[in-house]
Amino acid sequence: MDTSSSIPAGVTTIGRCAFDNCPNLTTLVVAAPGYKFRGGLPDSCTTTVVDPTLAALGFAAWFGSWNACGIWNAGGPANQQFFSSKSMLEVKSAGKSGGWFSSMSSMEVVLKSPNSAPTGGDVKVNFDEFKRMFKAAKADLLPDFTPPQQQPAALKLKLVALDYQASLFQADGALGPRTAALVENVFIPAARQLFAACVEQSRSMVPEMQKQYHDVRKNHRSIYFDTLQQIRLEPVFPTLQHRSDKLVVDCKQRKRRAAQKATTVIGLLRDAKAVTNRYNMLLKGVGEKTGVPESELHTIGNKGIFRICEKLSLAPTWQPECVQDIVRGAIECKDFTTMVNVLRLLCDLDDGLKITGETGDLKEDIVITRSKGRFGHPTSGGWADIMVNFYFADDPNQHICELQLVHTQLFTVRKKMGAHQSYGIFRAALELCEVVGANPEEGAAPSELEEMVWKDPATLQLQINSPQKHVQEKDAQIAELGAKIA
Repeated sequence: MDTSSSIPAGVTTIGRCAFDNCPNLTTLVVAAPGYKFRGGLPDSCTTTVVDPTLAALGFAAWFGSWNACGIWNAGGPANQQFFSSKSMLEVKSAGKSGGWFSSMSSMEVVLKSPNSAPTGGDVKVNFDEFKRMFKAAKADLLPDFTPPQQQPAALKLKLVALDYQASLFQADGALGPRTAALVENVFIPAARQLFAACVEQSRSMVPEMQKQYHDVRKNHRSIYFDTLQQIRLEPVFPTLQHRSDKLVVDCKQRKRRAAQKATTVIGLLRDAKAVTNRYNMLLKGVGEKTGVPESELHTIGNKGIFRICEKLSLAPTWQPECVQDIVRGAIECKDFTTMVNVLRLLCDLDDGLKITGETGDLKEDIVITRSKGRFGHPTSGGWADIMVNFYFADDPNQHICELQLVHTQLFTVRKKMGAHQSYGIFRAALELCEVVGANPEEGAAPSELEEMVWKDPATLQLQINSPQKHVQEKDAQIAELGAKIA
């Protein structure tokens, strides 16, 4: 059943059709003490079994609309469905007429999920949560290209996300069922709707997005590339690059799992929470063994709910299991010699990738699943680092974390020269171009990217020597032939 054709005009819904975003929601129990329901509904309390073919949060979104003026049912028993416009039912406070919306903050909605779900059990949600959420999500987009995170509605939803994030886990580290249910069943659908609107709007803004992408990239590239050329002159850099390239190939050859076990946002956040402290201790241990000061170990803090939703919404498909950087951090290395030692130690902590086997009594076993060597092949914006994804070998959830190895000079440039502030525009333009099928590189000279790629001097010398050797061989053959003729 497509509820878009049965919900009255003026009613706000989340999602064009359905239960797309909250598969765990099965029952809504609505209690409104002191209110009279006319048209056959029982006083004060009504229960509806939600049809899983209907729109996710159609009911909750309807309650969150300032334009709604009543409750409707589907023509069957009045307490079974609220998703049809066949019969309108009026809700009034006892002894009052009208003005019901602003006075219903005592209403509770129970989100009922299967026990097997991450948020299992019944969770009562105050009506104010729905009112706040859908008021936040209902805001017009700015007419010109604006990164989704800077849209007025996004700024409001960010504040809601911060509230939820602060109360998502209880004192014992377990998920708070009420907030978890709100995140999965209320916040995520609202955020997905906002980002879907941003994507749709961006289809008519491709030239402007490409211009923003190129303008910011030009500035980033000029800042980063000049620094990158200088640090590549360090004598140990070729050794680092060869080890980095080898790690990239080794991970691919071993075909290690490149996706999370958890398949929901709440599941990812739960698994990330379980390993965060351990991750931070690992960074500290690696720093101690390789001479990296604690001030240069950057534990950034876990990725937030809002950015996770944005990242998933601007990807080709919604796949939470592909998000591998919720637990993330960086080790800042003063030179490439230090970075070689850090990379060696990380490999020695992986039984299948050992280089020396010496870990200096650091008792951790990790499994490196993927690596990217960006000092040789920087990103399109000019940034360079070594990225390593891994999980702890004995973690039952095998939650994949991310670690960046960064050079102090590049890290300082990013922090002090303003490159990080403009990165949001660059990233948004890139992600939106890709999701609507536009080429962000259109109009760029191929040489802009080619000149940033590192050329191994040994390989270049081989390429130079090879033609010379070929010419020498031909000269020898000609001389030999001339001698025979003579």
